[in-house]
This record gives sequence, structure tokens and C-alpha cells, in this order.
Amino acid sequence: MKKNINVVTIALSLIAIIISVYVLLIVSENKIIISFNANYDNQVNDIEVIRGESINLPILKRDGYIFLGWYINDTMINDSYHFRKPIKVNAKWIKEVERKTYSVTFDTKEMGSYARTQIVKYGERIKKPDVEINYSEGNFATCGKCGKCPDHIKEWQLDGQIYDFDSPITNDIKLDAVWEYIYNKCKS
Repeated sequence: MKKNINVVTIALSLIAIIISVYVLLIVSENKIIISFNANYDNQVNDIEVIRGESINLPILKRDGYIFLGWYINDTMINDSYHFRKPIKVNAKWIKEVERKTYSVTFDTKEMGSYARTQIVKYGERIKKPDVEINYSEGNFATCGKCGKCPDHIKEWQLDGQIYDFDSPITNDIKLDAVWEYIYNKCKS
């Protein structure tokens, strides 16, 4: 009876070894290498995956650039992409817009006090300036002869169009004051 148990144990052990070797061979044949081209000095290590599996793709950082993602040719892939063969994926980048500053000049048409030029960064918004009427001697706003005087700024215009102060600044601009006039308000 002992002989039968030893034969069965040996047979089962051999079967287990054969199955293990077979599984290892099949699994190893199904492993593939994914290579990464970061498209700059940074190196990304290759990843070994089982054919048909997806992976968590590395997220890269680079000063002065925005990482768009990983691409195979011109097709972007994500973490749900199932790799079926060894392949090299490529990082794509775009250059960040440089944070340049711009000048916004306010032309009060000589009827108000000086409106200070605002210096802003690309994409920022400007504040509507406070402009007081200057009725001092020698100022254009000291009318009296014409019967009408500027009272307040009705609107600011850019190239003849009403300017929207919620617009982001992307270049140097000059805004022109359009005044509301009041008759018989002048100081003579």
C-alpha cells in the first residue's frame, strides 16, 4: 500500500511540476515590454506587463511645459489602454505661455484727472479707473463758453467699441473715455 501512495504522490508531484512549468512558459510568453519616450532629458523606465493588460501610465512634469499625455503615433492613450504587443509610447508637450506683462493706458481726452496706466500679466483683468473731473484754470474741462460740461465717464472704448472689463488682457491696449455731458453745470 505504501508503494501505491508513493507512486501516486510522485505522479501528482510530476503533474504539478509540468503544469507549473507550462503556466510559467505561457505567462512569460504573454509578457511584453512597454517603453516610454519622454521627449526630453528625463528617462522613464520600461514597464513589463501581461499582454492585454492596462497599466497606470506615468505622469510627467517639466519646467516651462504642460504634459499633454502619452501617444502611440498621433493617438492619445490613457490608463484603460490594453497593450497587445511590445511598443514605445511617446510623451507630448506644449510650451507654457510666458507670463509677459502688458500696459493698459487710459485716455481721458483731457477732461479728467490723469488715469494711471495699469500694468498687468497676460490673461489678467484690469480695474475700471476712478477719474475725477478737474475744473482748474487752464484745463480743457473748464468750459463755460460752450454751455456744456463733462459730468462723468459714460463708458470706456477700445477701437471705438465698448470695452468689457471682464476681458483678459493679451496685449498692450489704449482705452478712450467717452464722457456724458451736462448742460449749464459749468463753473464760469
